[in-house]
Amino acid sequence: MAAVADFPELNRSLTNSIRQEIVIPYNENITGLKNPIYENYNSFDFSEFMKENNIYKTEVEKTNIIDFSFNANFQNIQNKFEKEYSKYSNYISSDKKEAQKSFTEISKYISKINYKKIALEITPSNAVKFTLIINETLILSVTKPFDKIDDLNENEVVFNLYKNKELLLSDATKVDELVKGINSYVQS
Repeated sequence: MAAVADFPELNRSLTNSIRQEIVIPYNENITGLKNPIYENYNSFDFSEFMKENNIYKTEVEKTNIIDFSFNANFQNIQNKFEKEYSKYSNYISSDKKEAQKSFTEISKYISKINYKKIALEITPSNAVKFTLIINETLILSVTKPFDKIDDLNENEVVFNLYKNKELLLSDATKVDELVKGINSYVQS
């Protein structure tokens, strides 16, 4: 039996985040561009073709689909942080590696918010501040201190929500609950 690595056409990874082992028996037809895989099936999801033709064994039932918007948003936020960090890392008074780790964790959640534009800054008060323009009337500001604060748990952030430049809500909450709430509010 040959592995996917033996077939360069099938080994193309959409991103480095997908790791799925599929064992495929040798078949000359699989390497050709005229193969039914390319003609009748979504070229990014071969799972149905392989199931129908019983040509693979796998531990998962279907191919994972990547949400490219999440990855693009997350990468955009990471790039902005790198630029900001190169200029203002001196504002971080706590352990810099821990601060970067904390930022990455918060970014995973913030990147799930449906926004039009985002800005971020490392503040002189040892925190990172995200400002998101969600739509024409809604702006969300999210602040996460790098130091642990007694009144703020590790997975909590301080946020301000503005509509038409007027403060609607200001509070501290778990970042995952904030993301769910904001996306739900925007969709309604």
